[in-house]
Amino acid sequence: MKPLGVQLWPMSGNEEVLWQGEIEGFCLVVRKDPETGAVRIYARYDRPVDLSAAYKKFKALDPQAGWFLHASKKLLLNQSSVNPQMQPTKLSLETIIQVLKNLTVQNKKTVKKGGGV
Repeated sequence: MKPLGVQLWPMSGNEEVLWQGEIEGFCLVVRKDPETGAVRIYARYDRPVDLSAAYKKFKALDPQAGWFLHASKKLLLNQSSVNPQMQPTKLSLETIIQVLKNLTVQNKKTVKKGGGV
């Protein structure tokens, strides 16, 4: 398994990259569809990652976009087959990466202080 803080950031319309990233042990995988602009963010179930702060930050940066945070706090979607009315984000992949990197650093510090992983 990759250490906390190692992520995969593909710009792809291929859904398989999310599962492949998890299989390869990435703690966080982000996919932005180059055609629609929609984003999907997956955190591994066995890693101490909570996407709640990212959800709040993305909603503040792009209030018109539709975001869904799964109850597990490990899945953050900006695209859904269940809700096709969700607006894709206008945030660039670079902005999304920067927000997540800042949150990942905070998570790492929290984990270390708590005697974590």
